[in-house]
Amino acid sequence: MYTGVMTAEQIFECTDSANESGTPDSTGFPLEAGNSRAMAFARYLKENPKPLVQTALLFGYRRAFGMEVGSDGRVTVEIPAGETLRVIDGKHRIRGFRIAIDEFRIERLRSYCVPVVIAEKLDEIDAQYLSMMFHETSIRWRSSLDRNLQDQHMFREHCASGKFPEGIRSDWENKADAICKAVNANEKSPWHGRIQMGEEPKTEHTVVRELTFTQSLKELGTSKAFKHHSPEEVTKLLTEYWLAWKALVPDAFNYAAKYVLMKSAGLNICHMLLADISKTKRRADILKMTAADFRLELKPLGEKDVSSTRSAPNDFGDEEEEEEEEVRDLDNTNYLDAWYWQKDNPRGAAIVGSSQGHKLIRKAMAKRLRPTNQVV
Repeated sequence: MYTGVMTAEQIFECTDSANESGTPDSTGFPLEAGNSRAMAFARYLKENPKPLVQTALLFGYRRAFGMEVGSDGRVTVEIPAGETLRVIDGKHRIRGFRIAIDEFRIERLRSYCVPVVIAEKLDEIDAQYLSMMFHETSIRWRSSLDRNLQDQHMFREHCASGKFPEGIRSDWENKADAICKAVNANEKSPWHGRIQMGEEPKTEHTVVRELTFTQSLKELGTSKAFKHHSPEEVTKLLTEYWLAWKALVPDAFNYAAKYVLMKSAGLNICHMLLADISKTKRRADILKMTAADFRLELKPLGEKDVSSTRSAPNDFGDEEEEEEEEVRDLDNTNYLDAWYWQKDNPRGAAIVGSSQGHKLIRKAMAKRLRPTNQVV
C-alpha cells in the first residue's frame, strides 16, 4: 500500500474516474458519481482560493507496481500505459474537480495535489467489497448485490484458511429476507410498501432500506424462541406487534419522516424488545398474540418505573454520577410519547447512534415490562 499525492490531472488520466449518472454496474459497483454531491464539492473549490481536501482518495490496482526509490527516500510508482487505478473512495471529489475545471474554468486546479492511498494486488471482488463498505450509508446499494459481494468475499476468506462452511449465510439471514419481503407486501402491516427493497428506487412512501430492516431482525432470528419459527409465523407476529406500536404511537407512523421509530433506531430497539418479550412467553402463546395483546403488553412503557429511586452519593466521581443520571432518565421515560421518537428531540432515541446505545434503551424498556421477580 502506498500513500502520497497525485495532481488532479494525473488522477483524470490514471483512474476509471466518474462521470455523471451514479448508476451501479451489473455487479453493483458504482462506477459513476452522482452529480449533486460532486457539484457541491465543485462550488467549494470555486469559492475557496485555497481549498483543502481533508481525506485521501482510495485507489486500487490489480497488480504489483514497478517503482523507483529516489535519493531522498521517496518512492515513485509507475502505472503502465493503458492501465488504470480503480477508484474505491473519492468519486464525487474527482467529479467535483472535473466540474470546477471544465465548467467553472478554474485551470489552476489541474495541478492541485490531492492526497491518495493506493492498494496494489487488489482484485475485482476485494475492490467491490471495499467500496461497498465505504459507501454503505451514503449510496443506495442493492441489497441482493450487497449480499452477493459479502458471500464472495467471505467464501474466499474461508478458502484461504482451508475452512469450508456448509453455507456462507446464516439461517437467520435467509429467513430475514423472506420475512422482510412478506411484511412489506402484507397490506395489513404498518410496513406495507414502506421498505425500499433492493432493486427499487426510493419513493416518498418508503422510509427504510431492506438491508436495515433485515439486519434489525438478527436478535430475533438467533434467539431460541424464534429460531424454529417459520418465516410465515414471524411475519404474522411482527404484523400484530407493529400494529400495536402504531396504535400506541400513531404520529410516528403517520408522519414517519419526522420520527425514528420506523428507522434503524426504532427497528433495532423494538425488535430486540420483542426478543425479550418472547423469553417470558411459551412458544405457542406468543404465536397467538394479537395487536390487542401486544398493546396491553407494551402499556407499561408509557408509565414511570416506580421502582427506580435516586441512589445515595458515591465516591466514584462525575462519570459514575452521569451514568446513574442517564439510567434514571431512561427509567422515567415515556416510551409511548411520540416526542421520545422525534428526530429533533435532544434527549430521545434519535441521538443514540450506536448499537450499544440501542441495547441500553431496550434494557430499560424490558425492565419496565417484566415482573419484578422475573429476569429477562
